[in-house]
Amino acid sequence: MIASKELYAGDVGVSTFRHRLGECGFSPVCRNIRDGIIATDTGNWVVFMNPVAERMTGYHHLGGIPPRLEEIFVLKSSSTSRGNEALYSCIMVLRDGSEISIEYCLESVLDDGGLPLGSIMIFRDVTEYQRLKEEARKTKVALEEAEKRTTHVLSANLQLIEEVKQCHSAEDKLQETNYQLRRACKAKDNFLARMSHDLRTPLNAVIGFTGTLLMKLPGPLTEDQEKQLNNISVSARHLLSIINNLLDLSRIEAGEIKAKREGFACGAFVNEIASTMVQLAENKGLRLNVRAPDPEIFIFTDRQILSRILLNFIDNAIKYSQHGEITVLVHTPVPERIEISVADSGIGIGAEDLNRLFDAFSQVDPYHSDGIGLGLHLCNILAESIGGRIAVRSQPGVGSKFTLVLEEHCGSTS
Repeated sequence: MIASKELYAGDVGVSTFRHRLGECGFSPVCRNIRDGIIATDTGNWVVFMNPVAERMTGYHHLGGIPPRLEEIFVLKSSSTSRGNEALYSCIMVLRDGSEISIEYCLESVLDDGGLPLGSIMIFRDVTEYQRLKEEARKTKVALEEAEKRTTHVLSANLQLIEEVKQCHSAEDKLQETNYQLRRACKAKDNFLARMSHDLRTPLNAVIGFTGTLLMKLPGPLTEDQEKQLNNISVSARHLLSIINNLLDLSRIEAGEIKAKREGFACGAFVNEIASTMVQLAENKGLRLNVRAPDPEIFIFTDRQILSRILLNFIDNAIKYSQHGEITVLVHTPVPERIEISVADSGIGIGAEDLNRLFDAFSQVDPYHSDGIGLGLHLCNILAESIGGRIAVRSQPGVGSKFTLVLEEHCGSTS
């Protein structure tokens, strides 16, 4: 395209405009510029298009009657100016129907007398620029959000570091507390070990001498003397039971109690244990019965642990019963299971108290108990140590039944 040859020769204004542009050296310069340039006369006829404008609009200025500007420069949206600058932005529709974003400016061309000859439009495709600008905006927003999150994370990290320091401080205090507790436990164990010798030895002597007097070996006793000696014997045995419970608890906590299984006749064993408690029951006007219908049943467990559990059951039954009878029952409801129960007709236990029945130092009815609440707690631990469990049925005003259930611990001698 040679723009100087493409002016509308029949129009004097066009010729003048063309001459004016030529005088300015307009055409050669505009062909090499990177922006699109379109020159129009006062009638809005296109008299010049540089190669960039032709490529962008899709029109070629080849001579003949020139097109009007609005035919090749189709805008989709209204132009908006950039502040006080004479620079406008809008969407331009190309000949193939596609759309681009452009920026353009308009300048008037005047003759020597100051009258308008036409105008020059300079425009450029800013589609890619707008895309990059939008991406930059989004990137900036993302960076600001990331900065906010980073600030939040840093703040959280500082808080976490402070919490970790506090945890370390608390851990140090806990370790110190544990150390003090271990020292206290050791002191307790030493105390209980000494108590074993300093208290149990004289108590056993008191029980032994009282038993000798009650047997009337040194001589006859008056009724009042016998009554007082029985009270001494009961109190001494009770105190010895408390001491033994405390010592057993200490030994259990230290892991010193180990179950040793052996086989023995369950019926004979239960009768032997019950016989040691008969006098205590009779002193309260209670009958103590043993029911072991199958004397051939053998039990395989720790004799000493079983003795402690059964004695505690019978002792509690006597303690909480004021009349009636206490029944010790040996039962094998199914093969490989043995149940040893102690049933009484005492005050009973309410349903709301059953959940804390085996808690250490817990007394369901302290008004009817002179113990310290360790008996059943120890029984429960000892039962677990020989693979058993304790079942309880009780009703206030009717009585209670405590059952030691041992699985796979029984057999026959035959």
